[in-house]
Amino acid sequence: MADDIRAFRLLDVEKLENNAATIAEVLFQLPARAVGTLFTISPGGGWISFADPAKLATDAVKNLPPTATDAKAAALRFFAERRAAMITNCNYLESGLPSLIPLDDHLGEPAIFLIPHPRKRQFDHWLCRFGLEIRSSDDIHQPQAEILGAGVDLRIGDGGEVIAATWRWRPPVETRSRPRLAPPERARRIVYKFNDEAARQTFLAPYYEVVDGEDVALVPASDRSLRCVITGGNGKLFAAVDGGTGDYSYTWGRIAVTSFPPVIEILRSTGSEADFGIEAGDVLLHIRDNGSDAVIQLRRAIYPTMFGPDVLL
Repeated sequence: MADDIRAFRLLDVEKLENNAATIAEVLFQLPARAVGTLFTISPGGGWISFADPAKLATDAVKNLPPTATDAKAAALRFFAERRAAMITNCNYLESGLPSLIPLDDHLGEPAIFLIPHPRKRQFDHWLCRFGLEIRSSDDIHQPQAEILGAGVDLRIGDGGEVIAATWRWRPPVETRSRPRLAPPERARRIVYKFNDEAARQTFLAPYYEVVDGEDVALVPASDRSLRCVITGGNGKLFAAVDGGTGDYSYTWGRIAVTSFPPVIEILRSTGSEADFGIEAGDVLLHIRDNGSDAVIQLRRAIYPTMFGPDVLL
């Protein structure tokens, strides 16, 4: 329907972690023992990182792709070859792992840089930074929506080989059409938001990007899109949530500045309000929409001098 908009359930991080050895082997031809060293998966957001230190910043003469166009071609070949290998080695319907490699029409035009060697007067490798896009509705005439925070970085080294990579991405495993919320004034476009490395995320959800002068805000565009603003005053914190079904569960925590190694202390709270006290530290907030299983996680630095009426954190 024209007034519907897409929200996407993302592949569980646990599925990535349980298949870490397979992903490392298929994507980067790494042995299982490389998991946790050369190859890692962040436990919160499921970001994938790989680097081969034997091929980064070495003193050997490099046979790099001669131009940015050649570096991009090497990156696209890598995507095509690894996608085919993932389909061959993984059951698509059961695992969803082949979708780790974005299709070409989901890749934005990359930013491409030559990275200098840290010690020698030569270039060490190319960095190709791909943003990601996704279709927000069934209307093929609408432009694809940018996924803020998502992307794949490939470092292209000797002979066009991928020698390091960062995957800020988890693929969708289910598409859901949801009623489109009315756009606010000054809404510029629809975007999606991929969360930070440590933040749990259930849905890739749509937002209106609203521009007011130099300020840009994201306003929920569906009932799977959550937004939260934390304010504070007199030793207390308050969470104002937009979007979702309205049935929220809150878990508040704190990491004190003096806590080393960091220890999370659960704060006393009554739903959207929590007692933080006057000690400086980081506040952690996990919000779950009980009606949809959508979640949002925030981490903010709090200092006693910040406390006062209507302080935006």
